[in-house]
Amino acid sequence: PYTDRRRWLHLGALVQSEVRLDETHTPTLAQEWELIQVMLLFSYSWLSTVQPLQTHALIVGVGGGNLIRGLHALLPQVHVHGVELEPEVLDAAIAYFGLQLNAHCSAEVAEGGEFLARAVAKGNSSYDAIVLDCFTDGGLAESVTVASALADAASCLARPSTQRPRGGLCVVDLHTALGQGVLRDHDYAVSRAVLRNLCTLFECVYKLECASSQNTIAICHQGDMVDLNDWERMLASALDEPTVSSLCPGFVLSECIERLDYVGGVSDPPSP
Repeated sequence: PYTDRRRWLHLGALVQSEVRLDETHTPTLAQEWELIQVMLLFSYSWLSTVQPLQTHALIVGVGGGNLIRGLHALLPQVHVHGVELEPEVLDAAIAYFGLQLNAHCSAEVAEGGEFLARAVAKGNSSYDAIVLDCFTDGGLAESVTVASALADAASCLARPSTQRPRGGLCVVDLHTALGQGVLRDHDYAVSRAVLRNLCTLFECVYKLECASSQNTIAICHQGDMVDLNDWERMLASALDEPTVSSLCPGFVLSECIERLDYVGGVSDPPSP
């Protein structure tokens, strides 16, 4: 409703993005959706340890632009690039959801898997964080489910180095039904397959099941495992910053850590 000062972007019958409006009806950065908060916090915590002028992040699946806007606001010197399949969606993000493009915050229309394949062909492996947040009105998009696209995403991440022993971070938004229909839900089966595939590409894969939606967030990197205490310290340090906490109203770190689990990796494959 107009009196709620909210604006929605629908993908078929589903609400793809939501933004709050201030008293002048301008889109605000504060994001109440838990899944966006999780992806924003993990990406920010990882990116904030790198020299900002040398840092690049890729968002595949712009939608209403909440994640790309948030990252750019928190790390304005980081180069954040978005890829969106539908030109109408990108146009709506710019016209109605507050996405402002500039030299450090850019976006283009392209199919995510094809973009990643071209980046690999060009030898681009410089992204410090890649977020795959791709859905169609039929469920998870091929940019997330096709094995070659996931392999290309892994190849596009910054390689582990002496200064950055775990390399880049890959975050994948997966939809998985909850409740009685879970075993009959197509996305649930696909999400489990994607998690197993990610474990063949990364040395460490974790999952975080959202409490407020039917989403599981996969978090992947190379190198040694980050234990729960270290994740908690990284996220707590981020939330101690007023600019970060203001973008994540109502976020409860302890509940997030309780739902964060290690899945496996290249040398530690998950059970079937």
